Amino acid sequence: MKGNNRLSNLRRALWALNKRRASLQRRLLHPATMIRGSLVEVWKRCSNRECHCYKRNEKHGPYLFLMEPYEGRHRTRHVRRKDWARVRERAERYRQFQKDMAEIRKINEEIFSILKQIRDFYLESYE
Repeated sequence: MKGNNRLSNLRRALWALNKRRASLQRRLLHPATMIRGSLVEVWKRCSNRECHCYKRNEKHGPYLFLMEPYEGRHRTRHVRRKDWARVRERAERYRQFQKDMAEIRKINEEIFSILKQIRDFYLESYE
């Protein structure tokens, strides 16, 4: 009886994981346009001794930069102010897409673990 209860719990957990994975897969199958990379806001101080940034320690900015992977390193690209909203939205979509893929990977590992436990439940040794 105790073993059947455990097996039933494993099956319920497997069902829930498969349901969550299917939901993530549906969302990932039809993504909106994305931009790969991370956004960085930068405030700068110039070297002009007559400028307010030098006198009052107030920096210029913000300036927005996109840090994108490029040939094993990162490339920094300036984002024009008129493109800020669009680039932010698309970079956030990329971040969410990556997060969802990581969650699917984790779910797959949990499913694999549960299936091994179910296998072991039915496993017998030959004597």
